[in-house]
Formats: sequence, C-alpha cells, structure tokens
Amino acid sequence: MLTFQTLEDSHKFLLLETVVQVDATIDFFSDPKAEIGEEILARSESIHQLKNALENACFTRTNVQSSLSNQETHSIRAIHRMALCFRRIAQYCANMVRQAEHLGSDAFLRRFDCTALFSVVRLHLKIIPADLRELDESDALALCRCEARLDELFAQRMGEVTAAIKADLAMMEDGVTTIFILRYLERIGDELLRIGEALLSVVVGERIKVQEFTALRQGLSRLEPDDSLGNLSFRAIWGSRSGCVIGRVTSHSGERIFKECGLKKGRKEREHLEYWSAVMPGLAPKIYNYEENAETSSLLVEFLRGVPLDEALLAQDDLTRQQANAVLLPTLQRVWDTTLRRETIRPDFMEQLLRRLERVRQVHPDFCSSGLERSKLLELVEECRKVESRLVTDWTIMIHGDFNLNNIFYDQSSETIHYVDLYRSRRADALQDVSVYLVSNFRIPVFEKEIRRRIWDNMSMMYDFARKYAHEQGDASFHVRLGLALARSLFTSTRFELDESFARVMFQRAHELLREIAELDHADIAKYRPNLSRLDYDPRTEIGQDALMHVAAL
Repeated sequence: MLTFQTLEDSHKFLLLETVVQVDATIDFFSDPKAEIGEEILARSESIHQLKNALENACFTRTNVQSSLSNQETHSIRAIHRMALCFRRIAQYCANMVRQAEHLGSDAFLRRFDCTALFSVVRLHLKIIPADLRELDESDALALCRCEARLDELFAQRMGEVTAAIKADLAMMEDGVTTIFILRYLERIGDELLRIGEALLSVVVGERIKVQEFTALRQGLSRLEPDDSLGNLSFRAIWGSRSGCVIGRVTSHSGERIFKECGLKKGRKEREHLEYWSAVMPGLAPKIYNYEENAETSSLLVEFLRGVPLDEALLAQDDLTRQQANAVLLPTLQRVWDTTLRRETIRPDFMEQLLRRLERVRQVHPDFCSSGLERSKLLELVEECRKVESRLVTDWTIMIHGDFNLNNIFYDQSSETIHYVDLYRSRRADALQDVSVYLVSNFRIPVFEKEIRRRIWDNMSMMYDFARKYAHEQGDASFHVRLGLALARSLFTSTRFELDESFARVMFQRAHELLREIAELDHADIAKYRPNLSRLDYDPRTEIGQDALMHVAAL
C-alpha cells in the first residue's frame, strides 16, 4: 500500500541524490575529470526518473486516498513541487558540465571563483528537511532568501567576466561559456526559492510566495506580537480576476483577509477603505495593517461575516434574498444621500467600451471578425458618443466601482450590508454601479424558472430605486444614460464569459441597445426608455421575453 511514509522516503532519496549531484559538480569544476562529468550526466537522467516516480506516487496518493488530512495534503503538494525543483537543479548541473566542454582553458573560469556560488547552493541544500515533520519556518525563509544572495554574486561575476572580455577579445569564447555556467548557478537559486516557498506553504496550509508570507507575518506580528505562526492558517480565495493574492487568515485571535497587489492598486484600495470607514462606518472592512515594498503592497483587513448577494439569490428558499434586499436598498439610500454632490458631469460609457474593445476581441475573436463588422461597430459607437456628448447630469455619488453581486455581502446575524473590493471606488455617475449590478444579475448561469424570477425581482428593485432617486434629483437624461451604461456593461463583461453562445447573446443585446440609442434625435432623448426585457433571457425556452416590457413604459 502506498503510504505517506513511502512518499517521504522517496523525497528523502531524491534530495540525497540531488545533493550528490551538486557535490559531484563542485568536484568536477575543481578537477574536471571526464569520468566525473559522465557520472553527472548519467545521474541527471536517473534523477529525472526518480522525479517521475515520485510525481506519480503523489498523484496516486491524493487520488486514491479520499480522507487525507489538510496537513498531509499540503505536504504531498510540497513534496511534488520540490521534486520538480530537484529535477531542474540536477539538469542545470549537467548543463554546466556540457558547457565546460567549450572552455579553451579551465584557468579562465577559475579566475572568477565560482566556488562562492557553489558554497551558497550546497549550504542551503543541506537545510532542506528530509522529514517534513521537522520543518522549521526559519529554514524555509533562509532558502527563499538565498536566491537574492546568488543573484548578487552572479551580478558581481558577470561584471568581472565582461571586463575581462573587453580587456582581451581573444577571451570572448571562454568568457561567453563562463557566463553560461554562472547563469545555471544563478538559476539554481530560483529553484531553491521555489523549494522554500513550497515549505512555507506547508507552514501556512496554502500555496504562498515568500514576499506574501513576509508581509502576512509582519502584519500579524503588529496585532499579535506574542502569537506563534504555528497557530496560523491561510486559505486562498479563488475567483478573483484582479491579479491580487487574496487569502483568509485564521489565527488564535480570529479571522482576517490578507490581500497583496501592485503598489498603485494597494495604495488606492487603502485610500478608499479609509474614506468609506470615515463616511459610512461598518460598510467596508477595517484596515488592521498596511505594508509596502518596492513593487507590491499588502493589506490585512477585517473578515466580514455573511454571504455575497449572488449566494443569497441562489439560496434554497427566497427568504434570504428578500431579507438581503430589505437591507440593501436602505443602505444604498444612505450611501447615495451621504455622498451626493451637486456637480455637472458628462457620461463616458462609450469611452469605457472602446478601451476594453481589444480585450473583448482577444477572448472572443469571432466578434466583429471582419474589418467591415468592426468598422460598423465603431461607427455605431461613434454615433452613440455623439448622443452621449449631448447628455449631462448635475449629481454624482461615490460609487463602489465594481458593483457586482459578489462584491456585496449580507450579514444576516447583524442585518447589515458590506462592500468589498473597493479599488475602483470613485466619484461618478450612479448609473455606473446600477448597470454593473443589473448585468451581474443577468449573467448568473442558472435558468430555472424560480431563480430567473428572483433575478428579475432583483433587477426590478434596483431599477425602481435608481429611477425614483434620479427623478428626485431632477435627472432628465436618466434612461438614455442607463441604456448606454447597460450596453457598455453587457459588451465589456463578455471578456469574462467563456460560454461562447451566452457571450454572443450579451454582445447582441449590447448591440441592440447601441443601435436604438444611435438613432435618437434630440427630441427623442427625453422620451427614450431602454427595453429592459433584454435582461430576461432564457437560452432554452426564450420564456419571459415579453414579460418585462412594462418596464419600458415606466
């Protein structure tokens, strides 16, 4: 029977063979004997086979054994990732031996003291635990940090080799070969970093990079200076398209959300969270810690209880959705009232559409595949821009900026609504949020009659709320702007929809809205009502197409 101990034994043997490979490579460059080089090349192939066997064993263990503990699962993943790294280290050693065949003189290479780089590699290979139960967090971090030391040594040697070549061009061939050898040593540092990160993932229970781990540890240490990371667990939150690392952190004092992203994005999110905390306390999560380095930023924020509105919508009974909406609309009323400002702005929905046009075409190249189709679409958008240029509104609010159902949480225990993912929050036309909300309902890929009724109820409530609020503000261009905003949201959201047939429906519905708006003359703008029945589509039956036509008459 394949046991976890069997995997650990195979891991230990593969680690030992990798150490032997590096030792043999050190010996070869001290005394380049042909038989040592042949052993290194042969051992590289042997390690490749060992890696394959261990990889198969890892997959077999996880597939056959359904009751693995979390710790064992994370350890198996780490063993698999390290096996890939050991294989590459062995291959880099073999590549260095092959490169040495091109040296005209061993003396040239010795001038640049490769032993310093080899020493760093050998030292850190020795601290990789053969038994993951003996894993030490500090050793894992040391493995991660050695990559920077190897990069530093490589840069120094590169400068020396380059200077030597410039001083004597006859050394060009040996110089280039030496650079290749040094480069393989530097790449071993990349593998040691990956091994360190694999071990850190065992510590926190989730795949994590060293800069993320360091930022997380720094943030928690400020909140819990006496807490041990042995009490810490980290679970990644999947589904984000924002390019951020997002995880749920559990320690002895509670749960929080950790988020790491680019420097500019992190600063914006921090700024917006602080704004909302001041203006509407409790609406957005609290910030517990914020860190920056040269390229990234990280936030440790409050973990908000509750469910996103898309889950409330799909709950087995309709009560949760009704309760959520009973809280959502009064919350929106307070948000809009609190942030309302009288100022004149012009809509820019068509500009937003054009900025995302190429990305849509990358995901769906069949949309406007010919030059003629693209030209017609651009002409249609340009006509709508002309209509848009005649529109104006004299009120703005602070919008969420990405007002999808899954960015709005309902906490049933406290009967509160919370906003998350506020990076795009800004002062703008309220219809930016309204259109995103409506289209996020439309995009829910469930077509049961009862669920589609709930979806329509959701959209009706949001539409009625926004329409009445705009009417109170004396908004004369509400419906035309809503049509443009819906066209923009339908069109640009297709870049997230991989179901080609459904994405085409969204594209066609956006096109229909654009066409009817493009045909408006000035006198028609005040009378225009978008046909919102386009947001009640069932691809199986088409039932409901006419059921919502009354909205156009509101």
